[in-house]
Amino acid sequence: MLTKEKIIIDNADLIVSINGNSPFKRINYKELENGKTTRVVVENSIISFAGVEDSNKNYEEFKKIDAKNMIVAPGSYDIHTHGFSGRRIKCASLQDIKEILKAYLKTGVVGISPTIETSSHEEIKKTLENLVKFSYKDIGARLLPIHLEANYFSQEKKGAQNSRYFKKPKINELRDFMKLAEGYIGIVTLAPELENAYEFIREITKRGIVASFGHSNASYEQALKSIDAGVMLWNHIFNCMGFSYREFSATWAGISDKRVFMEIILDSNHIFPALAELAIREKGIGKTILISDAMYVAGTRLKEFDWDKRKGFIKNNVYGGEMAVLQDGTLCGSILTIDEAIRNLSKMGFKLEEVLQTVSINPMILLNQETKRGSISQGKFADLTLYNYNLGVEKVFVEGSLVYECNKSADAGNIAA
Repeated sequence: MLTKEKIIIDNADLIVSINGNSPFKRINYKELENGKTTRVVVENSIISFAGVEDSNKNYEEFKKIDAKNMIVAPGSYDIHTHGFSGRRIKCASLQDIKEILKAYLKTGVVGISPTIETSSHEEIKKTLENLVKFSYKDIGARLLPIHLEANYFSQEKKGAQNSRYFKKPKINELRDFMKLAEGYIGIVTLAPELENAYEFIREITKRGIVASFGHSNASYEQALKSIDAGVMLWNHIFNCMGFSYREFSATWAGISDKRVFMEIILDSNHIFPALAELAIREKGIGKTILISDAMYVAGTRLKEFDWDKRKGFIKNNVYGGEMAVLQDGTLCGSILTIDEAIRNLSKMGFKLEEVLQTVSINPMILLNQETKRGSISQGKFADLTLYNYNLGVEKVFVEGSLVYECNKSADAGNIAA
């Protein structure tokens, strides 16, 4: 999607990186002295300038975008999603993939790690083959390295996963998957208490794959041992792992150990909001990654769904929102979108520049792509999301191309003015 178009974006509040990665700072264009403006300059898909500049500087060959009363922010990345807008990642056709990536743009997301849940060997192969076959044309969000959330899990912490396919981790099987995916598997989630798991973690870490702790009944000590072996990520914290308020548990290991990143689902269903805030403040913004864990009903008005031949429903929660549950009441992923998660975290009292780190530079650092993406910095791809002061998505740029423009503004209470 590389574009040779030259653009400048002026007159917006600008979320920029202080040192190229994090932390971020917010520059309010209304507070600048006369004759100065905030500006992002994009040439050949790359940011060539981001900051404050003389408003009358000449850019004759550039297309100018006046972003007055908007916030120019790094685009968001969702590293844990199983589908969107009525289409599922697992066994997705090429058309399904295209529609998922296109639909994600309206939520401000510029890239996803397509996430494959517990499935048969053949279903995983089919999914990997189609993800690799997919080629970009003029559609929007990027495909980031694949997240394999299968099949190395504990029966006790299965959640909505299909335990029929649970097994011990085998490096030979993963080698086969990596070959099919042409090396593009970036995250593997597993339960470290399983046989051969620590050796498996060490091996995939050597190959540059992120080992992720999840769907595990491991003790606190086993969890710490998994970090020593190379685990870098805690899969949807609090959910499908040991938790106790009287003794150390795997959940507390994921929160307290600053060596690992922590995924969190801010939909008021997976975690009580006050507890979520407490966990994020203890973990620190720099190691927190907001995810959707969305399943294919997200972004639709469907009230019933099928999940591996199990009936599911969209029901109201106690906070006035909705949740996806199986017939037995088990949560089944979420219907959360990343822009909603951003608004939810902002309402907890975090600064916008802190909130945006959790969906931009943090996931890129985890995936070792921070030199190319994840912040508004000179030399990086121009993956940008423009918000109004209600944190509604107005425009989205992927690699410098305008790929989405909203026709109306969302009203979320002017929470970012």
